[in-house]
Amino acid sequence: MTTRHPEAKKLKDGTATLSDSDIQTARVDRRSFLAKTVIAGAIGVSAAMTAACPSSGGDGTDSDSDSQ
Repeated sequence: MTTRHPEAKKLKDGTATLSDSDIQTARVDRRSFLAKTVIAGAIGVSAAMTAACPSSGGDGTDSDSDSQ
């Protein structure tokens, strides 16, 4: 197994340990996080509604229609 850091400490089974220098964090402020979650939620809801609701219009011969 190759690692990005050759100085990483190897364990007995050949795997490498994760050191503090390997961990990178990204700061995200609350406003941008909230905006991204609202957008993702809106996309998810609209996709679910599109899949669940048949299109209105047409000649009334939808296959899911109960009327005879």
